[in-house]
Amino acid sequence: MGFGGKIKEWLLDLIYPNYCIGCGNLGQLVCDDCSIGSFEGRIFVEPEIGTLWVAADYNNPIIKQAIGLFKYRYITGLKLFFESLVAKLLQTVKLDTTNVIVVSVPLHFRKKLKRGFNQSELIAELVGRMGGWPVDDILIRRRQTVSQTALSRKDRQDNIRGAFMVRDSNLPRHDVTVILVDDVYTTGATMNECKLVLEKAGFQRVVGLVLAKKRTS
Repeated sequence: MGFGGKIKEWLLDLIYPNYCIGCGNLGQLVCDDCSIGSFEGRIFVEPEIGTLWVAADYNNPIIKQAIGLFKYRYITGLKLFFESLVAKLLQTVKLDTTNVIVVSVPLHFRKKLKRGFNQSELIAELVGRMGGWPVDDILIRRRQTVSQTALSRKDRQDNIRGAFMVRDSNLPRHDVTVILVDDVYTTGATMNECKLVLEKAGFQRVVGLVLAKKRTS
C-alpha cells in the first residue's frame, strides 16, 4: 500500500467508528457473532474458472457492506474480518501445498494509484501468509476497462477481453497450481480472462478463490 493509501486508511478508520456493521455493537467493525454467521466456505465448479473456493455469500448484507466499505471507502480495518474468513476457508479446502503460487487479479496502475491499494492484492497476501505460499504479481492489467458493475454478462466479457498479460518471469510453470484471488465473483468474466492468459503462458492448473460470490438469476 502506498503512502496515500495509508493516510486514507488512518483518516477513515479514525472517522468511521468501530460499531459492528451487522448488529451495531461497539468494539469491532464485524463482531465475533456476526463473523461466525457470515462464513459459508463452499467449493463450486464454474464453467469460467473451474474450481472456485468461496468464503461467503455476497447476498449476505454484512458481507456486501463489508466489501463495499473496504473497497470504496478504504475502511481497511475490515482486514481482520476478511482474515478470519480466509483462515476458515483454507481449513475447508484440500490442496497439495507444494508447487503453489498465489496471484491476485490486478488493477490498472492508474486505478490502483487513485485508490491507494488493490483489495484483491491484500486478500492474496492473506492467503499466501496463511497457506505458506509465495505471492507473485505476474499478472498485469495492460489497459483500463470500464466498471463491470452495470454490464451484462456478454458486455463484461467484451469489456475485459485482452485486458491482462503475464509479465516475463523465471517462475516454474509446469505442475504449478495458481490460486487466483479476487474479492467478488459475479459472472466469472474477469477470472476467466485471467485464467486463459495464465494457461496460455504455460500454467497448467488455475483455481479461483474469492471472499464472496454473488447469486445470479
